[in-house]
Amino acid sequence: MTMYCKFGATVQMKFLEGKYPSHPIYSRDLYAVIQKFQPTKKSLSNDAAKVSDWLDLQKEKDSRWVVARGWDSDNTLTHLFWMTPIQVENWIKYSNCVLNDVTHKINRYSMALSLFVGFDNDYHNILLAQALLVDESFESHKWMLLQIIEATNIQPSVILTDADPAVDAAISQVFQSTYHIHCAFHITQNLHKNLRKALEEDYQRFLNEFYKCRNSIVEEIFQQRFDKLIIDHPNSKNYLEFLYKTKTSWTHCYTAFKFTGGMIATSRIESMNACLKRLLHNSNITICDLVKEIHVLLDRHDKENEHNFWRLSIPSIKNQEKVNFLFTKVDQCLQRFLGPMMLKMHRDEINQSLYYIANLVKQEKVNKVYSFYLVF
Repeated sequence: MTMYCKFGATVQMKFLEGKYPSHPIYSRDLYAVIQKFQPTKKSLSNDAAKVSDWLDLQKEKDSRWVVARGWDSDNTLTHLFWMTPIQVENWIKYSNCVLNDVTHKINRYSMALSLFVGFDNDYHNILLAQALLVDESFESHKWMLLQIIEATNIQPSVILTDADPAVDAAISQVFQSTYHIHCAFHITQNLHKNLRKALEEDYQRFLNEFYKCRNSIVEEIFQQRFDKLIIDHPNSKNYLEFLYKTKTSWTHCYTAFKFTGGMIATSRIESMNACLKRLLHNSNITICDLVKEIHVLLDRHDKENEHNFWRLSIPSIKNQEKVNFLFTKVDQCLQRFLGPMMLKMHRDEINQSLYYIANLVKQEKVNKVYSFYLVF
């Protein structure tokens, strides 16, 4: 449980007490045994070297791998960036809209894990690139973005981030042709931190008015509502003026005309983080284990894609008579804009609705005229 499951002492204690309820488990004995299987200082010092050797080995097998490292004056690993050949291909194909966020407390060295996530034609999550950074400074983010440019020579059309000033500065310098959008969730979190105490009971009303202001489609209306927001809530003036400097990154009148696939937050990365943390079990792990589990996640996604492609490649007779009979034009329009998976989902949903209404008609619960009204 210590070596392979990465369970801590508390979890192991609960497991053993549940499995052996009649056997006394003493903490001192448990800690002593766990210590025997904990990695030593010597093995930890070789952690970066092991990861580096493994990545170099992958690059020897396939030169399309992208591996970049940064070291400090003490020869300590400070930056690690890598992309698999499939990730490079996916970046080239699906970099129209990219989400980036940083995850903390995911390894024993407290290195930040930065993930770049996109989505394919069927809106499935794709992990496009990953990096381990010693800190979240401007220099670290700039180094990471430069590695992406060097590997793919493609800047994303749109990128969503958590509104970190260091990330903003790095993107504006490296991804000069990319439109930068701030995550709506992180903006709300920042409002809570900076204005909840200052506005006290008036905060909820301010929040409703702020959302109404942010959702303005016309720039003139946004400006009017923003000015009124400052007048009505003078205690928020300093922070709102700071927020106003990046208005093009979070106001709908600016971002609504950029392709984001309906994304206004970096929630897809949170979903990816959740999958990764379920594999890890424990935040006190080595970089070797972290890299290993990231590639387990990548392999799982690749196998799912291969399975979906295999399913779609098998000739099959699909029951589309009801769809084609009632919604010929709609079905033709869907075929033009949707991928195979999404098209199948829409057809199945229409067939299910028609089947449900047909049963109601058969049971004489609704007449035939009203059934067509329900459909349309």
